[in-house]
Amino acid sequence: MSDEKSKYQPTVVTGTVRLSYPNLIQPNDYQGKKRWGATGIIENLDSDESKKTLADLAAVVDKATMIKWGKKASDVAKFESPIKDGKDKEDKDGYGAGTRYFRAYSEFCSPPSGITFYNPDMTVVDPMEAEQRFYAGCYVRMILTAYDWSHYEEGNLVKQGVSFSPVKIQFVKDGQGFRPQADPEAEFEALAEAPKGDDDFG
Repeated sequence: MSDEKSKYQPTVVTGTVRLSYPNLIQPNDYQGKKRWGATGIIENLDSDESKKTLADLAAVVDKATMIKWGKKASDVAKFESPIKDGKDKEDKDGYGAGTRYFRAYSEFCSPPSGITFYNPDMTVVDPMEAEQRFYAGCYVRMILTAYDWSHYEEGNLVKQGVSFSPVKIQFVKDGQGFRPQADPEAEFEALAEAPKGDDDFG
């Protein structure tokens, strides 16, 4: 089970990331709950944009842990980071050595999706058109909220951490589409419910 999360969830705007496992309009189903979201892959780790994205994500994670636990993520016991190393998924399109990735999911979306979608010029994309526009392999920017969670088994703390929830997604450019991807729940464990949030692209 998960404990009560903090009421304030800080937000972050990513740089350009590659979209993977998108369930933005049609949610996946996990234990009877519908969840919307996607995974963002950070490429070209030596680029200024990717360095800034990683630094901004790390900073918002620390902000969330300070709100909840009063300490930075590195000092939280049994902490699980939302930022993962892509080398652990070298058999998956878009992942591999030299990449990082993060998951961003929410159960708090109104049909067909509570996420707002944008074109490069910041005009809004109709949600009914977003499923084709925002495909696995394209490049996007995201506004995310960061929220804390704790997981217990038989009353004992097993792990705790911070996860991301998508608020807004901006299409940046096309990319080579990935091969058909399995439902992310076959690979990713659902950790906690994610709250709503809002912000604007800078």
